[in-house]
Parts: sequence; C-alpha cells; structure tokens
Amino acid sequence: MVADPGRRAAAHVPADVGFQTKPQLAQAMLQRAAEAGVPAGWVTADEVDGGDARLRAFLEDHDLAYVLAVKATQPLWAASAQGPAEVPARQLVAGLPPAPGGAVAPGMAPRALGPMTGPGSG
Repeated sequence: MVADPGRRAAAHVPADVGFQTKPQLAQAMLQRAAEAGVPAGWVTADEVDGGDARLRAFLEDHDLAYVLAVKATQPLWAASAQGPAEVPARQLVAGLPPAPGGAVAPGMAPRALGPMTGPGSG
C-alpha cells in the first residue's frame, strides 16, 4: 500500500505519511493522548505491541502503568537469586501459583523455576 500511489490516492493517504508498525502507531497515539492531557490509568495491548521493547520503554519513560501480552518465549528481566536476569516469559509464569479454582493457561502448568541464566547469573 505505501509504495502504490494509486492505492494511496484511493485511500486518501497523504504523500508524506510513511509506513509504521503497529507498536509505532500505538506509541504515536499514546504520545498524542498524553500531550492532550487525556487521563490514562493504565495501558493494555496484545503480544504484537508487548513484544516491542521500544514501546515498553516508552511506557516506562512516561510512567504509564501497563499490562501487555507477550509470547511465551519473550525474554523479560526478572530478579533471580543471582541478581537481574533475562528470563523467558513462560519460565516466569511457571513459577506463579495457580489461579483461584486451579485454572491455568494452556501450556503454562505451574512448576518450580529452574536455574536462571543470563546477565548476573555468573
């Protein structure tokens, strides 16, 4: 679409508008909302947005609380016995107690956290 002038014209997309990823669009919308003084208690998003480190950093930098879905393999920073370490999300979830009623997300059965690897695990 971006490289097709005919489709751009038919969709009324201005020539100066370029391609942006979904997380880039989300960040731009959140920035405009913040500048306009729109109150936001917290931000939620799917794993496409949750997997984007720049969007997560933007939310942190702007002190916005958030709940973002991430892929089970997404490396996230967590505290370990050896200090901060990058840990796959599924490993963090595995160490959580079961939800009330024993419900567990598919493929996320609780189990003990194994040894952590990554920075600081020396």
